[in-house]
Amino acid sequence: MYDYTINGTSLERTSSATYLGVIFDEKLSFSKHVENIVKKANSTMYFIRRVFSKSTPEIKEKVYYALVRSKLEYAATSWDPHSKSQIESLEMVQHLAARFVMNDFSLTSSVTSMITNLNWNLLSQRRQFARLKNFYLVYNEVGGWVDLVEFLKPPGRTGRSDRPHLVRSNIPRTDVAKYSFIIRTAKEWNSLPDDIFSPPLSFGAFKGRLRNHLLN
Repeated sequence: MYDYTINGTSLERTSSATYLGVIFDEKLSFSKHVENIVKKANSTMYFIRRVFSKSTPEIKEKVYYALVRSKLEYAATSWDPHSKSQIESLEMVQHLAARFVMNDFSLTSSVTSMITNLNWNLLSQRRQFARLKNFYLVYNEVGGWVDLVEFLKPPGRTGRSDRPHLVRSNIPRTDVAKYSFIIRTAKEWNSLPDDIFSPPLSFGAFKGRLRNHLLN
C-alpha cells in the first residue's frame, strides 16, 4: 500500500480499472469483468430477441455470433475464469442464445441437446482453444507475444528429447499465478498429443490440428 502523488495531489485509490476493454480488479480475479460482459451480453440478447424474433435460425445464429459471442470472447485469453460459478454464468448466456435460435423456450426442453444439434462448442472449450493458440505465439516468440516468453523455462530441457516442445514455467506461489495465462496454459500445452506438434508446424497447421483435437 503506497500513496502516490502528482504535484502534491494524492491519487485516489481504486479497486478496479479498465484497460483496453478488460476490467482488472485488485485481486486479478476478473469477477467484475465477467459480471460486466455477462450483463452486456444478456442485454444484447434481449435486444436481438425482439428485433430478430421472426428471422430464420441461420440469421439468428449469425447475429448471436456477431453481437453476443464476440462480447463473451473479447480478450478472453487474459481473463479466462477458472471458478465454476463464473464459467457457468458465461455458459448461461449461450444457453439463452440456443433457445433463441431454436425458438424453444420450454422449461422441459434440453438446452444441452439444442447446443449439440447446433454443433456449438462450450464457451470454455473455445477459450481454451484461444489460449493454446496464443501460447503457440508465445512459444515461438511471435509479434507482441514475445515479451511473455521470459516466464517460460527454455524448451527441450525437461528430460525427454523426443518431446522438444515441452515447456516449464515458474512454480506458482499464489492462486493468481496458478491460474494465470502462462502457467495454466503451459500445463495444457504439455498434455497435448504429440501428433499436434508433428512437422510442418506452421501456425496454420497447429491451429487446424488443435481445432480438430479440442473442438471437432
